[in-house]
Amino acid sequence: MNTSRPRLRIVSDQTSLGSRFRLVDLLGSYPTLDVAAKANNWPTRAAMAGKAIVEIIPGTIEEQNPTDRLWTDVEYARYLKGLTTSGNLAQAQIFPAVHNTASGDPAPAKADTTLRPWFVVFDGDASGYIDTSFYVTNHYYLITTDAENVKPAIDDVKPTVQQAQDRVALPAGKGASVVGTDWRQLTTVLPEVLPRG
Repeated sequence: MNTSRPRLRIVSDQTSLGSRFRLVDLLGSYPTLDVAAKANNWPTRAAMAGKAIVEIIPGTIEEQNPTDRLWTDVEYARYLKGLTTSGNLAQAQIFPAVHNTASGDPAPAKADTTLRPWFVVFDGDASGYIDTSFYVTNHYYLITTDAENVKPAIDDVKPTVQQAQDRVALPAGKGASVVGTDWRQLTTVLPEVLPRG
């Protein structure tokens, strides 16, 4: 097993993201991230103010390359497992995320079941989330992207403010922790904080 520092983590350490919410912040006194998430050991929204959660997912080219058998999320989860074994998990600042998630538990697709407890962040297209109860029940961090494509689709750049607010409320109401869009100009909608599911 390779527990050397992945290059992406070095880049992350040098970014100016301010204070980061680290894996050990979620872990607390729990044995794994999965157990900590299921116990809802996440901080309140107020306590998270000013902090960033950094996730890592496989890249588009990586996912489409049939010869790439070790994706970044799995490689990083192995790295975390090694850090834990050596008592150095506090060094880790990135959460590996299951990418392209859908309804139900997508994590069994990970062949190495010993890595499963490291995946508490899930990232995918909002239109793919048919049933989000799995994520809500387990208190997982759910990132939904391209919310504008949820049927009926709305403009992906300039919807009306009301359309955008209604659309953000939909995945939030179903349990999304973060709703991603390309609405850069809707400055009244982008900072919204809504109740989660």
